[in-house]
Amino acid sequence: MAKLQGLKEKAMDLGTQKATEAMRQANQLLRLLQDAGYRVGELEVEVSVPPTITIDLKPGPLTNDSKLDKVFQANKDNDVLALVLGTLIQANKLRDMVNLDTIELKDAKIVLRASPSISLHWKEKATASAAAGS
Repeated sequence: MAKLQGLKEKAMDLGTQKATEAMRQANQLLRLLQDAGYRVGELEVEVSVPPTITIDLKPGPLTNDSKLDKVFQANKDNDVLALVLGTLIQANKLRDMVNLDTIELKDAKIVLRASPSISLHWKEKATASAAAGS
């Protein structure tokens, strides 16, 4: 029983260390994304081993690709940040390929876990829904 308790405590310590490191990285990423002109809509932390951190980004009027590229270039030496920022640059290129008058980018969601991911979400434009109702 004592051995099992010791393993449990080691696992909890490892989980705490991983969560602390993940939050440090997330805080740094949040500052960098704000520097690039993004607004943070929501931040969600799932405490698990490994932890999962979800950041909902709202494109703002100050968001532009050149700012994001400068932030990426300045942080290429940090593997995690470079991976997330580089993936966001690729997602922005995909965003620019969607060219419909009836939808607009609603947000981008960054999920930080063992393998970070980014998803883009579109919504119907208010002018398109108003025209459809007429």
